[in-house]
Amino acid sequence: MNWSYDELDTKVCAVNGGLSLFELVEADGHEVLEASFIDMVQRNLSKGRFLLLVVGDGIREGAFEIKDFLNNYASMEFSFAMVELQIFHMSGEQLLVNPQVMHKTEIIERRVISINQVSSDITEKLESTNEQNESATNKSSSQSYEYWSALLDYLELEDTSVRLPTPSTQGHLWFELPPRAYNSWITTYRAKPNEVGVFVKFRNDALGQYLFEYLSDRRESLMPLLPEGAQFVPDKLKVSLPAITLDWQNEESWKEAFDFYQLRLNQIYPVIKPLLLQALEAYEN
Repeated sequence: MNWSYDELDTKVCAVNGGLSLFELVEADGHEVLEASFIDMVQRNLSKGRFLLLVVGDGIREGAFEIKDFLNNYASMEFSFAMVELQIFHMSGEQLLVNPQVMHKTEIIERRVISINQVSSDITEKLESTNEQNESATNKSSSQSYEYWSALLDYLELEDTSVRLPTPSTQGHLWFELPPRAYNSWITTYRAKPNEVGVFVKFRNDALGQYLFEYLSDRRESLMPLLPEGAQFVPDKLKVSLPAITLDWQNEESWKEAFDFYQLRLNQIYPVIKPLLLQALEAYEN
């Protein structure tokens, strides 16, 4: 089963008095933009990249089952450790717990390939393919980071209170809307082959649905203030805006793309942000 960030966050809220995963991280003193944090967690979830701890007061008998589990999920990129809790009963009905790390492995990346007839040609081809894939991924991430960094340096928003996000290594960048980027945000994106666009999105929960419906109920007065061609998409809790065709892979076209993003952001913020603040006040009351 592959978990999404929303599913993980629901589980976290259930055992932490309603506090979200980001709120727990923020309360621990870490400073990170919420949209970037969610993006990073979702990426690690999709790759199975996490620390797996098996903790108990008697786990030695389950070692073989754990070995089978690791073999079944060998393609996932996680670190693994077994921690045994030695529990001692003290006076006054107190317990002394002594944790001991029994086994620990740090797994950077694993791939299991089964081939009936192995030849040097096949081996060389597999190694070459892995190297090419890794090189292409690193190149794409580097180009994305450079692209979004350049946009943030170029950008001039009329609403100076907007906190700019950190550069992304993905094909999109999130800009926060009230109450925070976790509930509503503006996505600027680039997509192959030659698409550059912007849209407004709301989280699929009670608050996100309320915010979207609050705007949707006022769309007759709202639409003339938004870019021509804007559409409310209820099943996706999204306000879509017309994209443009642009060869964003060519660095010479970046300025035109950045001008487009800047125009859209400066069109959206003065219209959407005040309404969302009104919606939040109504929601809380």
